[in-house]
Amino acid sequence: MASEQEVLEALKTVFDPEIGINIVDLGLVYAVETPTGDSVKVAFTLTSPACPVGPMRQAQLDQA
Repeated sequence: MASEQEVLEALKTVFDPEIGINIVDLGLVYAVETPTGDSVKVAFTLTSPACPVGPMRQAQLDQA
């Protein structure tokens, strides 16, 4: 089971393509839950409601 800190470190590999800053440092990640087992829940937002990278961002989070 991954710790919250390990998840945040992994999420720092996901960058906003326009700004070039990772989503953790941008403040886009609101919460990380690491319940028992192999699952992790991440609450995050996009940089804007019309952000065109929404589907790509979800795939990046799944891979991180």
